[in-house]
Amino acid sequence: MFKKMISACVGVTALLGVSCTDAHVSDTPDLSGAAATFESLKSNDIGLRVFLQDIPKGGDLHNHLFGAVYGESWIRWAEEDGMCLDKDALAIRFPSAQGCGNLTTVKQALGNNQVLRNELIDKFSLRDFVPYAGWSGHDQFFATFGVMAALPSRFGDMVAETANLAGEQHVSYLELMHTMELFETILPMVAALPMSGDAATDYKTLMDSEFGLELPNMVARARRDIDTAMARKDELLGCGTDTPKPGCDVVVRFLNQPVRTLPSSAVFAHMIFGWHLMAEDERFVGTTLVAPEDDFTALKYYGEHMRQIDYLYNTLGPRNVSLHAGELWLGLVHPKELRFHINDAVKIGHAKR
Repeated sequence: MFKKMISACVGVTALLGVSCTDAHVSDTPDLSGAAATFESLKSNDIGLRVFLQDIPKGGDLHNHLFGAVYGESWIRWAEEDGMCLDKDALAIRFPSAQGCGNLTTVKQALGNNQVLRNELIDKFSLRDFVPYAGWSGHDQFFATFGVMAALPSRFGDMVAETANLAGEQHVSYLELMHTMELFETILPMVAALPMSGDAATDYKTLMDSEFGLELPNMVARARRDIDTAMARKDELLGCGTDTPKPGCDVVVRFLNQPVRTLPSSAVFAHMIFGWHLMAEDERFVGTTLVAPEDDFTALKYYGEHMRQIDYLYNTLGPRNVSLHAGELWLGLVHPKELRFHINDAVKIGHAKR
């Protein structure tokens, strides 16, 4: 636009015999509406925060469901559901049939103990976190997943909280990474199965096993669990009532998330499960890989994981692939690991993002 104004000024100069200086061309456009409001608030941190929160936004395409839930919510659910607390590890654990055994329930352990409650919240999040030698934000983030736990029935509560947080910030679309059927079903079935490293051979091994026989049941069960969770989300948020919460306006979709630090057989089996789930349920729109990319197992089998995705993509049909790749840096891993992860994710793993 500024160039057009200069050209116009040159034309006017020729016709009227005045200089561009006399004509006074400004390269600063007049601002109005949202742009003017933004300019007026740039030095006002509080006002800018409110302004940016209220701006309509698009989609949040990278959201770990377990990581999106506040520590206070994990604790509240654990208290209500009779979960156990490992005070040494500052971790919530599932009770056995006999109860918490040598542990104590979260409700009993916490009581009015605000110090312990604060320690748990800090452990479950990045609240008050300060990096120090040997422990970075990267380490803190991944460590949280091993200390938080909730009953499967809280799946819908998690979706409701995350969707409502998004709605309050005027985010209109969520893709939530979530693991289904892996630890309770798939891992025990396939952990001991030998893998050759050849995707076609290993696919046959898995599909000829108990996993292949149970796959349709697992997919059907996962779809029912999604139905239940979404119904619970709607109930908690009052969707369809006269007083819906902001999360009701958020479109929620899911990404399947195999865990790359598990045995290769479990990673591949969970990929296969996800491929079928995506084909049968439009709410699952893609797949990813989670857990630290710098983990020894993740590094060792990185190429194999990419080939597994490639095999499914070319034999069962294309799916959307969103990969954590290149979350590495010099000093974290051997330099050789920095040379191919992103390239292989795109060219072999068919990652769109």
